[in-house]
Amino acid sequence: KSHYKGKFALESLYDELPFNKNYFDLILFHDSIEHFKHPEKALKNLSTVLKIGGKICVSTINYANPLWWVLENTWHRVVAGNCRTFSKDTHPTRYTGELLQQHCNRYFDEIELGKKIFGMELIYLGQKLAKEKKWVGKRK
Repeated sequence: KSHYKGKFALESLYDELPFNKNYFDLILFHDSIEHFKHPEKALKNLSTVLKIGGKICVSTINYANPLWWVLENTWHRVVAGNCRTFSKDTHPTRYTGELLQQHCNRYFDEIELGKKIFGMELIYLGQKLAKEKKWVGKRK
């Protein structure tokens, strides 16, 4: 706060956010969604404060990539200190591209789903829908 001007809020994404509806043009939700036990509720609340036509960028670990499993179960067990990424308590939602699309596409129109860092990182770019889609398919 001492280095940047603006408003700062520390809020739960599970609760109603203290911003007007359709407030933000862009939301960056980086390397966080995997820490949520109920990520769809967080995405729904974020969609409420995103303007219609506004963009959201969500990034997370790609659990479908074997390289991530090697990194998580070797390097992170030895060097990561207190950050135990291999623990279900740390990453209760383990995303694949399909699961990330399934969760995000309920509230946003997908623009692109990409992979970075040797395919270990998923990046979803979406745009807010005029209204919420009805759920189609099975929940995982």
